[in-house]
Amino acid sequence: MSYDSRGLMLTRRDGASNTVSWTYDAMGNPVVFSNELGHATRYTYDAAGIRLVSVTNARGFGTQFAWDGNGRPLRVTHPDGTYREREYGCCAESARRDELGRRISMERDLLLQPLRQVDARGSTNQFEYDPKGNRVRIVNGLGRQRSFGYDENNRLVGVTNAAGHEEVWRFYDPNGNVSMMRLDTINFSLAYDSNDRLQRLFDGLYACGYAYDALGRLTACTNGRGQSVIREYDADGRVTRVTQNGATFARFEHNGAGAVVLMVDAWGTNRFEVDRRQAVTNIVYPDGHTAGFAYDAAGNVAAIRYPGGVVVNYEYDSRDRITNMTWGSQWMRFGYDAVGNLLYEQRSGGVTSRYEYDAGNYITNLTHGAGTTVLVRMRYDRDRLEQVTNAVKLAGVLPVAPAFSNSVRGFSYLRPGYEEDWNGSTLTFDPDGNRTNITGAAAESAAYDAENRLAILARGAVIVTNVYDGWGRRVQSAYAGAVRRAHYDHSGRLLFETDRQGGVVALYAYRMGDLVALRNSSGIAHFHLFDALGSTMALVDQNGAISAIYRYLPYGEVASRFERVENRFTFVGRFGVQDDGDGLFHMANRVYDARTGRFLQRDPVALLTGGNLYAYASDNPVNRIDPGGLEDEGYDAPVPPDDCQVAEGTKAGENDDWPEDEDDDLPPEGDELVDESMDSTTPEGARKFAVTRYQGRVLGVTDKNETVPLQVGRLPKNVVRLVVDEDSSARVRFPNGKVFPIAPGSVLFLDPNQDTMENACFATSGIR
Repeated sequence: MSYDSRGLMLTRRDGASNTVSWTYDAMGNPVVFSNELGHATRYTYDAAGIRLVSVTNARGFGTQFAWDGNGRPLRVTHPDGTYREREYGCCAESARRDELGRRISMERDLLLQPLRQVDARGSTNQFEYDPKGNRVRIVNGLGRQRSFGYDENNRLVGVTNAAGHEEVWRFYDPNGNVSMMRLDTINFSLAYDSNDRLQRLFDGLYACGYAYDALGRLTACTNGRGQSVIREYDADGRVTRVTQNGATFARFEHNGAGAVVLMVDAWGTNRFEVDRRQAVTNIVYPDGHTAGFAYDAAGNVAAIRYPGGVVVNYEYDSRDRITNMTWGSQWMRFGYDAVGNLLYEQRSGGVTSRYEYDAGNYITNLTHGAGTTVLVRMRYDRDRLEQVTNAVKLAGVLPVAPAFSNSVRGFSYLRPGYEEDWNGSTLTFDPDGNRTNITGAAAESAAYDAENRLAILARGAVIVTNVYDGWGRRVQSAYAGAVRRAHYDHSGRLLFETDRQGGVVALYAYRMGDLVALRNSSGIAHFHLFDALGSTMALVDQNGAISAIYRYLPYGEVASRFERVENRFTFVGRFGVQDDGDGLFHMANRVYDARTGRFLQRDPVALLTGGNLYAYASDNPVNRIDPGGLEDEGYDAPVPPDDCQVAEGTKAGENDDWPEDEDDDLPPEGDELVDESMDSTTPEGARKFAVTRYQGRVLGVTDKNETVPLQVGRLPKNVVRLVVDEDSSARVRFPNGKVFPIAPGSVLFLDPNQDTMENACFATSGIR
């Protein structure tokens, strides 16, 4: 690293000898950042040199920022001239307008706590608090309420839904750790070590154990079946080996800059080549197949090279949205509204899809057709919570809904968590809650690996065995003499599949993370036509002819299918869900059974999020999806974090209950983030923290006794920004009750999706 006379960093070289550089203005603000490839991002500031007013990326497109007299962001103007705005009262944000001028407002009480939120459709959410400032009730636009209960220390102890059922119930130990929790019909008890790290999880019959090294990194897990998973780390804290029951499951090698360049797992050896920015440029899979990646100056994927010389090329608009993609003679074009909603998809075969949205950005109409021929036109009626109340086929030749009949899926719990009755069949589970057997007409048996991934499934005479790579992705399924091998890219997208002989049977093309087309072994392209939920309604080939048609029951069972081409992506297929047949769907981290409407395994994050351990999409499959098998997505009123409430007297931050927004006011991308260590005194005594600073200001603080260090690099898009006034002080309180101070004048960034600071709370009179 090199510095100028003011102590500002000029260059930085990583362990792989790649260099980035900065130049600064007279005020010490970075005005040019050049990455490892020499691509420059430029910044300008106001006359005082305090506030960022523009960022011009390496493609030459600029974003403008406007601020009010109190330093609060007012407007962000995109390169295409569209903009979004914020409004403020005296002390807090009161409204937001999106790029289409649609307004969301927030009414607050004298303590600036949100009382009433009104969205662009006129639907309201109302909030109530107890005298200590804990939010005790949310009433949504339909008048339905959720209630929250707290103990004398303002910790959440219960959540009751609109039907009067208690969703979450918990107790705490003297250190503030959750010591007991009830989910579904199972009571869990949790025990911690002297550093308040989870050491034992007991469900009443079986226990899981956890061990850590001196730096607080998880090193060992022992599941309820007595199987162990061990993780080894190098000197820089990177995982180098994972073993299951004493046998190596995966081994990793990194380059000097920290990027994974080799992964050896049950399938074989995967090699990754990276450029100077550490972006993956080539993957060599264990079977010798390769995939390559090229990028534009802004880091967008410009091309993907598949086996057989197939190359998919991408073009982007000024806001980095894909507008064109081509492979050979095939192409797709995309259009967006000012907010970013997809308006149309045009395909080389002549079929176009068009989408219309309401003020909440939910689909109300979609049409798939070619010229004057309508394949299907749908209208979706929604209530004030954006839930679909009626899906109407307006026109088209495609069949949509199958004939429905009144049916009941009955469950009774014979032994909670381990034995259930389902419509006359008995379901049994192993000590980790994985479904292992079904008796009766729908008989099956299953076995799982040490990390609860489905390893073997037997249904009748058909036995399926699965193999997973070092990152837990299913890379091989073998059944009835056939083998299917999956080849993923570094983003987790399934790029192509091969058979037992290594022949490519299908290539898959994507618009960002959304599947759009497949190319079969004959070289024919087939395009997916999706419904509003992301389930495949039909496929059309490169000539515009229908090659597949699907109809579904509400929980995803494929009620009827017509196929002239093999297709792995049906129910919620747009988002990567793989159809394994017989009502089973592979959803990345778990397997879903549409017949029962439940997952085969427990939700691995249920103890953090609460809720049902096995339910799919909160039992609302018409409106919600869960393609990753971890957290459902859909339409619901905002809910406060389970483990965290704003302390008494704390002013509400600008992010309270607002919809997700882009980072208007983060430090310029690429600016130097410096790690250092600090000691502090908390109510529990002296502790050590890792601090990340930007130009001397605190960006992130991690309790080194509790968590892994905060990742240094580009700040993720969903961080929360909190500014502490110069005349104020702040404290960060972790879910386990630990507190440490943040200095006046600091700027703190928190990524709520990172384990390091999950559900942390902030207490200050000066946070805005």
